[in-house]
Amino acid sequence: MDRRITSRLNMANAVVEVCDSRPDVVALVPAFVLLVAALKSRITALNNLMQRLSANTSGYYEDKVKWKDKLSLLLSMVCGAGVSYSRKIGDVVLERNFSFAETTLFGLRDTELIQTANSLIALQATVAAQLVPYGITIDLMTQVNEALDNFEEVNPKPIVNVYTSEADREQLLDMAFDLSDFVLQDMMKAALIYKVLDLNFYQSLENASRISKVGIRHEEPPVEGEGVAKEAAAAPEEMMNDAIEDMQAGARSVVEAPSVPVEEEELSENGVH
Repeated sequence: MDRRITSRLNMANAVVEVCDSRPDVVALVPAFVLLVAALKSRITALNNLMQRLSANTSGYYEDKVKWKDKLSLLLSMVCGAGVSYSRKIGDVVLERNFSFAETTLFGLRDTELIQTANSLIALQATVAAQLVPYGITIDLMTQVNEALDNFEEVNPKPIVNVYTSEADREQLLDMAFDLSDFVLQDMMKAALIYKVLDLNFYQSLENASRISKVGIRHEEPPVEGEGVAKEAAAAPEEMMNDAIEDMQAGARSVVEAPSVPVEEEELSENGVH
């Protein structure tokens, strides 16, 4: 789940928790009672949408994992028989082509597993009769093909799914941002009256609403002596900078100093004015 969504939902729930803990104080402002009810409705709407979208995708992923697990198991049985037969006849190349463990197969990307399964099915067909004594029968290969078909079926890649997923995410984000805006703008503005009615309650509301401010990096308090160490480390650099500035200032003074005409200078030396 997007952190921006969960942070705002958590913030709204924290505000509701504060309000529910002090219903007597909330009741002092009738308009605020209505705002709390509206906030709860918004939270429910967002939760319902999240649950609905989760339900739409959970079955899809459960089916995919189930068929991937079964396909990997069945293929590993074929590979085990293939390796055993290859070693019996001393065919190193065939043995290498059959060398896939169940965990390796399951760890493949979905598209890679589909490609590997097709390759192994084709390879098994070249030694089908020889693998029957190892339990790789026509019935078992039928199960392999069915598992592969089912796994491919739960792995569609239509573009519409991408757009639908993106649209769902944008809808959730919009609702989450509306939720936080409602708290920070509508509710907290109306809650200012509680500064007079019950300051502790207002401060609790304010603290709860700050939960939404994730991603802000707060400066940690300096460790004792750390500031002195930093200043000492920075001293040589500052001294060098000062020296450079002095040199630059000296250079500027030389360049900017007014020049005395040669003739006037010689006349001055001879005492002629």
